Amino acid sequence: MIEFSKNLINIRNSYNMTKRTLADKLNVSLSTIENWENDKSLPSLINLYKLCKQLNCSSDKILGVDSFKG
Repeated sequence: MIEFSKNLINIRNSYNMTKRTLADKLNVSLSTIENWENDKSLPSLINLYKLCKQLNCSSDKILGVDSFKG
């Protein structure tokens, strides 16, 4: 989870977006964002999708997944 929380913080900060603003845009509580950023929980698939749309990034980027190399 460490990769996700660090990536979420970095991407959110790159947009100069507060946790409160992100929470409002995703229609989740501030504590939900804080839990994601403090490695206490991970978003549901629906919220992961919303995060990616709002932050204009891929799920691979926010999850810290390297591209498949076949």
